[in-house]
Amino acid sequence: GGAGERRRVKAVFTDVDGTLLNSKHSLDNVTIHALQAVMDSGIPVCMATGKARGPWVQLVMESMGLPKESWTLNGPSVFIQGLLVCDQDDKVAHRTMLA
Repeated sequence: GGAGERRRVKAVFTDVDGTLLNSKHSLDNVTIHALQAVMDSGIPVCMATGKARGPWVQLVMESMGLPKESWTLNGPSVFIQGLLVCDQDDKVAHRTMLA
């Protein structure tokens, strides 16, 4: 691309602790509105975290006004440092078992 050419954002990846969730383990209103704006524009939002899927995901979904049964926003999510990857439809796309 040349100078002055706008690049389209193809995806947003976010960590969870200290990025998506604040120090109180909740989403700030500013974060909720920013994520909703990104998702409304059709850009996938992907969580990438060392955390396992757990109750914290339901908190995120409820805060975003999304079905709490979902484990993903509108893009794939990476859990446990990449050992578990779910696609945008919440199907396990990759799983590695440690011996």
